[in-house]
Amino acid sequence: MRGNRLPGAIRSGPVTGFPRKPELFARDLAVRIQALLKDPERCERFGQAGRRRVEQIFSWTAIADQTIHLYRRLIDERNATVLESTRLA
Repeated sequence: MRGNRLPGAIRSGPVTGFPRKPELFARDLAVRIQALLKDPERCERFGQAGRRRVEQIFSWTAIADQTIHLYRRLIDERNATVLESTRLA
């Protein structure tokens, strides 16, 4: 983590966020907030898209699925290493 944000929680682009450059962050944030305050429908779309993204990536079910995938990948890599070492022996 850098700053006080979760990597991957906000993506640049038209669906869940805006493009950001650190040196322009405060100014751009103020401009974007003003734009959102003038466009309640866009606020609603951003909110819905953000919630879907959080549920897909950061829910306990998603985290469990990601953990299972990681463990399976690590087991497969370990099995491949063991298989290769037995071939060389």
